[in-house]
Amino acid sequence: MISVLGCIVSEHNVWLVGLAVVICGTGSWVTARLFHRTARTQGLQLVGWHFLTALTAGAATWCTHFIAMLGFDAGVPVDFDPGLTAVSLMIAVVGSTVGFVLAGSGFSRFTPAIGGAVVGLSIAAMHYTGMMGYRVQGFVSWDVPFLVASVVLSVALSAAALHHAMQPIPHARNIMAGVLTL
Repeated sequence: MISVLGCIVSEHNVWLVGLAVVICGTGSWVTARLFHRTARTQGLQLVGWHFLTALTAGAATWCTHFIAMLGFDAGVPVDFDPGLTAVSLMIAVVGSTVGFVLAGSGFSRFTPAIGGAVVGLSIAAMHYTGMMGYRVQGFVSWDVPFLVASVVLSVALSAAALHHAMQPIPHARNIMAGVLTL
């Protein structure tokens, strides 16, 4: 954990990381409110609210990721593959759509957590697809324990966020937004 924080502080533009944090928090807050609205809507309007929720979640996730990446100083020339960069955005939006539709479906008491896990998997897939599109003149190596931890945390926190969102408790939306931001 110390090496991750050290990388953020010493190898990133702190202002761009700060902007990414603000976008992440704001995007999670808006997503939570839209998802709450989705959970209370029926009929044709439900499709529109699902679309807005997924688009907001996917775009906020993608923007958070790429703004933080733009703030990273690799110490060598960097480039982005436009195709993989676009695909990473589509993964975030489509995966969020599937996850939020499933979470709000009411099929069982487990579907919010399962839908959240799908959202978490789409976040991880977006991240690593975006990283495959990150071109540097050198070698990129992956620390497997950090990779596994990032996927597990993404799935677990997203599942917890959507699980809490569907609970009849006060401030469920705020809990969802906070956990989703994490």
